[in-house]
Amino acid sequence: MIHRGIWLLVLVLLCLQVNAQPSRRVLKKLAEEYMESERYFDAREALENLEKQSSNKEEYQRALGICYFHTNNLPKAKAYLSAINEAEKGTDPDIQYYLGSIAHANHQFSDAISYYKNFLRLTDMDNPLRAKIKEEIRRCGYGVYHYQQKQDVIVQNLGPTVNSRGDDFAPVPSPNFPSKIYFSSIREGNLGDRRDEYGLINERTGQFCADMFTAASDEAGRWSQAIPLSYLLNSPRHEVLLDFSHDGKQMYLFKGLTLFGGEIVVDTFKRIQEKTLEKSQFKSPMEPEKGDVSLYFYDDSTMLFSSRRPGGYGGLDLYITRFNGTYWSLPMNLGPEVNSAYDEKCPFLTRDGLTVYFSSNRSDRSYGGFDIFTSTFNIETSKWSGPENMGVPINSSEDDDYYRLVENGRRAYFSSARKTGIGHRDIYQALYPEPDPAMVAENGPELFYDILKRPVDAPAVGVSSTIGKTNTSEEESVFKEIYYQNPLELANDNNRAIIETIGAYLARNPKVSLLMMGHTDSDKSGIEGMYASMEALEKASRQLFAFGIDPKRVQLKACGNNFPIVYNKIGEEENTRAGEYNSRIVYYFLNEEKAKVKVEYERKNPPEFMVDQKGAFFEEALKDLSFKIEIDNSSNRYEGEYLMVVPNPTLEKSMDESTYHATVGLYQTFASAEELKKQLLKNGVENAKVIVYRNGFKLDEKTIQNLAEQFPDLDNYLSGNAP
Repeated sequence: MIHRGIWLLVLVLLCLQVNAQPSRRVLKKLAEEYMESERYFDAREALENLEKQSSNKEEYQRALGICYFHTNNLPKAKAYLSAINEAEKGTDPDIQYYLGSIAHANHQFSDAISYYKNFLRLTDMDNPLRAKIKEEIRRCGYGVYHYQQKQDVIVQNLGPTVNSRGDDFAPVPSPNFPSKIYFSSIREGNLGDRRDEYGLINERTGQFCADMFTAASDEAGRWSQAIPLSYLLNSPRHEVLLDFSHDGKQMYLFKGLTLFGGEIVVDTFKRIQEKTLEKSQFKSPMEPEKGDVSLYFYDDSTMLFSSRRPGGYGGLDLYITRFNGTYWSLPMNLGPEVNSAYDEKCPFLTRDGLTVYFSSNRSDRSYGGFDIFTSTFNIETSKWSGPENMGVPINSSEDDDYYRLVENGRRAYFSSARKTGIGHRDIYQALYPEPDPAMVAENGPELFYDILKRPVDAPAVGVSSTIGKTNTSEEESVFKEIYYQNPLELANDNNRAIIETIGAYLARNPKVSLLMMGHTDSDKSGIEGMYASMEALEKASRQLFAFGIDPKRVQLKACGNNFPIVYNKIGEEENTRAGEYNSRIVYYFLNEEKAKVKVEYERKNPPEFMVDQKGAFFEEALKDLSFKIEIDNSSNRYEGEYLMVVPNPTLEKSMDESTYHATVGLYQTFASAEELKKQLLKNGVENAKVIVYRNGFKLDEKTIQNLAEQFPDLDNYLSGNAP
């Protein structure tokens, strides 16, 4: 079937052939669809043709005024929309919004505030734009009192050979050629054609995806025509160049169906004939598939990025991680002096390792949208200075981001959506009369990360550099249990240190597996408790992947509040200290045969009068061989009754799968487990089956066969489950 959009184009072509121009009906339809899909340049062209053909020009004034605003023709936008505002005596809230936005873009902050307040006065309380407008009023208030034009910097648009009518952003200076930059762009002609939200070609309302480009300037400062990178790098998906390795031999790029979820891959600049369509995935703590953005390499072992992960201060926060040759450390938040309840992104760290540039949309310190800020680390106090807005002309009333200085510190590149540009966002350069001192200085006495006592060569944050004692190692350390009151506490310094110790040990011992068992306190009972403890386990175990740990090596067992180590009640009184002992993650290291690896653990010892034996029973019952019955195997939440009525229920999963396994019972013999399975089958649990464990770790069939000689009861299991 021919797409409806193609029929529309055919109709336009027929009109062109017969009448030399499309009919007014077709132009109106086109203009509506272009505006709905935010193709404002195309909508403006259609509307201008309609205006020429119409005797009632006021009919198109509103739409044209909006298009002129979005295509950066503010004088015309103001003329058209002001005429409507006067005719309607200031009663249209949408016109107030746009006139306020025009005044804001021209840095006429007091006028903008008046229009924005009119908008609030004219709209209902449930209008979705009200919250945004209140934030814009705050930004204009900041502009009224803090607007200052800096005279020591020249800001230049790189011009039409580099920028387009589309969205040009994320400039990255070449590490090897001072006059060359790379950037990404969503523009006409990109690979893959226009596509809709489902990835299907749609020339009518679809949008192009981002491709990567390069451009260079000559000695006179003239910029060459931007050239797209190879089709083996660009594709019909979004590609955004993130950074280069220090020597320029590796390129890191984002690939995704959207700009908010995908993967990071590495290209090594092989010759075209050696390239393949598959790239190496970059393994690090950054999780672009979950919305982490703005990767930046200070050097080949230090990476900064933005993330909304739990434990932050709100919105996107800035994080840093270090690579020690084997693994990346757990990301460290730069703290509340830099991060805010708003979004912080696009970090750039100066050569001395003590000054960070970034973009933030915090409304209490910005002129509009994202502004570029700088903060300096104080070596004596070990704290960042409060963020300083870089002022005008670096910042504008629109989004300004991706600020990066070049090596000599006298030039910076950044993106801006300011209304004096060519398209949505353009690439700009800032020229300084003197080099930035933080760029030309030698590295500081220590990178701020090291000053905060996060050692590069240690296997863990805040713990001994020695690793756990095993049968084959003389190194010694103590592994600690993890305690938490809520999942957010898994990101605190103490628990991060413990998890990093675990990851470091697994990285150094690739044949060792990990069993993690999560428990909750009495506030979370039944199925809710098991899912709450599974959430905590998943949050903790995901942090291990920063060390390159294969998810198959990690099994999780969520126990809820079924196996406390202290009483939740002492007599008739609630035990107020129960939570600090019962909400915990217990873990064991296991060898290839799932026998426990001997390491030393440090545990909390509760007062003797509090001790509940259920926790000790559970761990004792898991020793060596045990059997449970699986009653459900699904990625959906289990809603049956058997996790509530059959003893010793647990919720389990391997970290390489999305499936949760609901299991009940806990037996030392296959015969006992088989008997419970038969009862469950009689009661309608259709998929009940016996599962075999060694030391709590679920065994696959091959391992079971290998262990059958050591554990004769496994022959009974194998016979009972023979096809």
